[in-house]
Amino acid sequence: MQYIKSLIIQVCILALPVYLVICGSIDLAKGNPFHPDVLIDFGLLIIGIVNLFNIFVFITYLITSNWHDIHRYYKVMCIVHVIFFTFVCLALLVLNGIIHL
Repeated sequence: MQYIKSLIIQVCILALPVYLVICGSIDLAKGNPFHPDVLIDFGLLIIGIVNLFNIFVFITYLITSNWHDIHRYYKVMCIVHVIFFTFVCLALLVLNGIIHL
């Protein structure tokens, strides 16, 4: 329970980009002519930057200390951020037409 404040901050930081992605997806499905794909791109880009920053912080924390000294919360959050970062990179590549699935 000691990491609940940190978890709430993480959720609050990622709430706006997720909202942008959801609104852009809804507008894209409705056929809105005002380029809702930009909202999706911008939301995914913000999520990717936040995840990359958190991964960088974890790696520097790992370099300064030992793997066994790191709390389980940080290990789990690093894995979650790596998964989100992989998903965001793949979604950006598919959305921009670089990869065709």
